[in-house]
Amino acid sequence: MGSGARRPVEVPTLGGAVRLKVPPNTHAGQQLRLSRRGLPKPADRKAIFFDAQIVVPTAASERERELFGQLAQSSTFNPRGHFTSPSMMEHACVDHVDFKEVKA
Repeated sequence: MGSGARRPVEVPTLGGAVRLKVPPNTHAGQQLRLSRRGLPKPADRKAIFFDAQIVVPTAASERERELFGQLAQSSTFNPRGHFTSPSMMEHACVDHVDFKEVKA
């Protein structure tokens, strides 16, 4: 499957399990709609909605950790980028935090 391909997942419906194609870049909390798979109304069935949930593995193999590390190094995606947007900074209690200096 290419990077732009939709990933099918099996989801339960009133009529039985169906395969829902999840579009690339789907984010947690996003609603995905299946038409005519929900509760029946007099003339037809209504749509059913699913909320996307992102599930992260609780234990990763050494190879998976290596691959995650490679992805982190080569990716330009910043999962915390929305925390530094101007609108977020207006409401922040701190002007700046340098996470490199924070010791665990």
